[in-house]
Amino acid sequence: MKRLLTFVVVAALALCADAQLLYRISGGGLARPSYIFGTHHVAPLSVMDSIAGFDSAFSSCTQLYGEIEMDSASMASAQQLMMQAMMAPADSVLTSLFTAEEFALVDSAVRLYLGVGADQIAVLKPAAVSTQLSVAQTLKVFPEFSQGEQLDTHLQRRAAERGMAVGGLETIESQISVLFGAPVRQQADELLELVTMERADELARRMADAYMAQDVDELYRLMTAPEWGGDEAELERLLFGRNEAWVAVMPAVMEAQPTFFVVGAGHLPGARGVLSLLERQGYMIEPVL
Repeated sequence: MKRLLTFVVVAALALCADAQLLYRISGGGLARPSYIFGTHHVAPLSVMDSIAGFDSAFSSCTQLYGEIEMDSASMASAQQLMMQAMMAPADSVLTSLFTAEEFALVDSAVRLYLGVGADQIAVLKPAAVSTQLSVAQTLKVFPEFSQGEQLDTHLQRRAAERGMAVGGLETIESQISVLFGAPVRQQADELLELVTMERADELARRMADAYMAQDVDELYRLMTAPEWGGDEAELERLLFGRNEAWVAVMPAVMEAQPTFFVVGAGHLPGARGVLSLLERQGYMIEPVL
């Protein structure tokens, strides 16, 4: 959980031997190629300037698909769903889930990264607190990040301005389930693991450096290295299961129109990453150089 939450707010390795964030998807009966770009959710927009072929690839597509459709996610109804999902059951507020010693550790991390006491956000589910802490850790290594210029949102807005259709590979409901749907006791254990993790800032920095170097192999290694904690169930829930669900949707989307896909970079590499899964379906995956 520790490494995956850091990634969530930031997923055959031979496909990614070169530093690369942008890939062409062709073959498999496609009339025209589509493209997939790996993002880091708090990276500065300037990263696009260093990616060869980005503008021509983007301009060649007639629609964009992100993980979710951001305009729909920002609607009041979606925000209300998110807030409801983040609220803990009345008998499972933070103060009731931990011993006094454990709560003191949570409180110390919350004060350090969020600037408030844990008692002030005790009504949130532990997973909601974990997510906010991980975002805050990552923001420390991307000080130039502006929340009004988030990369995924920027690209969806840019696509809409060009008249491109914009869609999502998953719904806000499915993303809420992934983030906040685990049993509360499990969430509490994962929050305690996060706040007691040594070198958390180092992990955030190394993942940020790997992304800015366009080194998804290193990003994937950090996400899956035993030294950073986590387990297969968490990888399945937050990464692999979502990859497989997306790849089940992508063929029909690409057959309809050439598509520019925008997903978290950690979803690209690995034997169960999006690139390998697409290749197994008969598509040709090539880095854009």
